[in-house]
Amino acid sequence: FDKVTFEEKPVAAALSTYGDFKTQAELDGTVTTHSGKSFSGKLIYHLDEAYNFGLLQGKEGDFEFAAAFRDVKKIITNGTHRCTIELRNGKRISLDDGQDVDQRNQGVLIFAAGKDDPSYIPWDDVSEIEFR
Repeated sequence: FDKVTFEEKPVAAALSTYGDFKTQAELDGTVTTHSGKSFSGKLIYHLDEAYNFGLLQGKEGDFEFAAAFRDVKKIITNGTHRCTIELRNGKRISLDDGQDVDQRNQGVLIFAAGKDDPSYIPWDDVSEIEFR
């Protein structure tokens, strides 16, 4: 690196603590495909993340990034090799090189209200996922 800038550390209340993860919620949202179809309901991301405490992982350049799904508002795919995530605080991050955000993602299951069987959307069909 060329430069280091030291800043005051954040106030402890601004950081997540163990107690912040006591309340678990299932992932819920809307998946929109490239053809414009939308599927809403409870979802399982990458066929293994079903709760908001799970982590979405990828890389931004040389930096590895992980965000709890509860902090993710939207995922927008940019081809099959990268995506842009929008956090609930408004920050947008372009990620690649991680099985959660590239062609290694196994897709999404959506359980619509009142239906027993989920809809399966392969990753290469996903245009956008918006979490509630």
